[in-house]
Amino acid sequence: MKNQVKYELYLIAAALVITAAVVLFIVLSAPPLTPVSVDYSTTKLTADIWETSTTVSSTAATTKVYGKINVNTASATDLCELKGIGEVTANRIVEYRQQHGNFTKPEDLLNVKGIGEKKLEAIRDFICF
Repeated sequence: MKNQVKYELYLIAAALVITAAVVLFIVLSAPPLTPVSVDYSTTKLTADIWETSTTVSSTAATTKVYGKINVNTASATDLCELKGIGEVTANRIVEYRQQHGNFTKPEDLLNVKGIGEKKLEAIRDFICF
């Protein structure tokens, strides 16, 4: 009986040594890991849910990001795409921007004649700066 227990222990020990040898072989024979660097300045992300389009006009570049219109770079034509913003109000936004500089927050649009609290709330989710 003692010999059989010794034999079983030797088999278990041999199995462990073989397993350890296989694991070491796999680990040591794998190619070395090399760090990967990504230059995000040249990487372009595009997806159906992210709308990023750039239109260049003769006066300025207009950018739509995530479906929003940048009020600091949009032309009057682009601003007319906003609900409740017609040609007259769009021109006023562009004129105000040219005279006073870029808008920094949505509430700055309240300084433009024709834009009140209700109109601002209607377009707030569709504009960016």
